[in-house]
Amino acid sequence: MFRWWILAFACGIATPVLLSAEDQNREVLTQKYQRKMGEPFVTKIAWERKMTDAMAKSLATERPIVGYFTRSYSA
Repeated sequence: MFRWWILAFACGIATPVLLSAEDQNREVLTQKYQRKMGEPFVTKIAWERKMTDAMAKSLATERPIVGYFTRSYSA
């Protein structure tokens, strides 16, 4: 019985700490995303967000599609 009280007490204390760490992590990732979206290689090019739009533009201009994939700012 005593062990259950310890577990309940530990979970009660740990939960807010874990949620706080998750919120902080989300904030850090958001900051990384915003910083990356402000980089010259992102802002100086008219990027298409949808593949269908990129394909249509590629066919119309006879230029290749260049994709940039990253995960440094996502959870």
